[in-house]
Amino acid sequence: MKQETIKPAAFHQLVREAKQMGNVFFGIVGGEPFMHPHLLDMLAGHPDCYFQIFTNGHFITPERAKQMWRLGNVTPLISVEGTEIVSDERRGRGGVLSKTMQGLRNALGAGVFTGVCTSLARTNIDDLLREEWIDRLVEMGVLYTWFHVYRPMGPTRTRTCASHRNRRSGRGSSCRDACAKADRHHRRVPRRRGQGAVPGPRPGSATTSTRGATSNRARSCSSRRNRSTARRTRGP
Repeated sequence: MKQETIKPAAFHQLVREAKQMGNVFFGIVGGEPFMHPHLLDMLAGHPDCYFQIFTNGHFITPERAKQMWRLGNVTPLISVEGTEIVSDERRGRGGVLSKTMQGLRNALGAGVFTGVCTSLARTNIDDLLREEWIDRLVEMGVLYTWFHVYRPMGPTRTRTCASHRNRRSGRGSSCRDACAKADRHHRRVPRRRGQGAVPGPRPGSATTSTRGATSNRARSCSSRRNRSTARRTRGP
């Protein structure tokens, strides 16, 4: 899906409507927000709000850092994803960490209220979730840090996926099996009150269905016996 760049007019309308509902703190995400040509100008239009910008730091130049300091309502939250090797692998290009650290130094050098965040994974948890890394950030002047993890969102059952779309080629069988298994599990898992009914028959409906089937079989057998008796009575 192609990403669209928000227009300044749409941004200002969005913030105004949010302020009417009592919101004054906003998180700005991308893509990379600093690639927007009018980002800081748009934030300057709302001095009564505070904006946290999620960024890789690559576009925080000394000039932009000074502009953020003058605005006073912006804090960059700069993403550090691991060592040089890990950062390059996760971002798919070289020199990622060095550019990030340079942007971090530019923001701190201008006196901007700056934070660092890390999306924890097996590849970086031992290097970054430790006292030594926190101490280094404190020494640099970083004022806050976030550690977060990816969390799956959305419904428990997914009906469409790449394998399903490829079912004509025969490559989706394993995924269909997995989805079918998930469906069966979903029907068995009880839910708490207020979370919706569990798919399947209502309590007591199984008994009602069994009685109905028994009654139908009894009527069928009785009908066959009556026809047999009638044939013997009439004779050939």
